[in-house]
Amino acid sequence: MRLPLLSLLAATFAAALPSGSILRTTAVVVEGVHGARADAGVSNSTIIVPVGPLYRNKTVLAAVTALYILRDDAISCIPYYAEIATGPHGHPFTFNHPVTLSEEPVVVGSILCTQ
Repeated sequence: MRLPLLSLLAATFAAALPSGSILRTTAVVVEGVHGARADAGVSNSTIIVPVGPLYRNKTVLAAVTALYILRDDAISCIPYYAEIATGPHGHPFTFNHPVTLSEEPVVVGSILCTQ
């Protein structure tokens, strides 16, 4: 029963993507902190975020103070506090327009980037 179900899921996903389509991504810098306090040490991590699908990463997005995009002025992203793209969120951020979420680290549940 599992094999036909997996085959059906694979066929559904393959049919949903246009032939030869490539998922576009963008590099996002996550500024955060080490430890529970903001003075414990600032860190930067660069993550690769898909354009279109919702991005989640509980490890990197667990303590965020600011976000910005590297070298891609055609992309805009919105940080959501929940793991779904509804409800409270930070301001959109783009290349050359970072978003500062808070002086203290906050949890970002997901990021949605669009073109």
